[in-house]
Amino acid sequence: MNDIEKNIVSAIEKAKNILIISHVNPDGDCIGSSTALAMFIKEEYNKEAVLYSSGNIPKTYDFLSFVNTYKTYKQINNKNFDLVISVDCAAKDRLSNALNFFDKAEVTINIDHHKTNPGFGKINYLYDGLSSTGEVLHQ
Repeated sequence: MNDIEKNIVSAIEKAKNILIISHVNPDGDCIGSSTALAMFIKEEYNKEAVLYSSGNIPKTYDFLSFVNTYKTYKQINNKNFDLVISVDCAAKDRLSNALNFFDKAEVTINIDHHKTNPGFGKINYLYDGLSSTGEVLHQ
């Protein structure tokens, strides 16, 4: 395990309230990666992570059983999250209204595969040579 991975594990272990956010107009990689990460956190650390999407999840993904677990801004607006994880988002401005949660969090993690990602999290887990964020998480 490298230092970045150790920092991510430590952040998850210390966190009380975790939010996983997707970019605006999420695609399959974003939704699948976000959900897989939430499931991993539940299984490995016995912690609940709230899934949040800035926009509507495309109807294409309605068949997925977990799609209805994503929260809206209205549902979580008054909550504070000490750990916010951005998944598959190449730039901070693509977080849309989730930026509010990201900027307030004590610890932020940015997990992505896009070459253009400037590393906007406190912890950045970036692999631009991979095909998807799902592949990054698999690593």
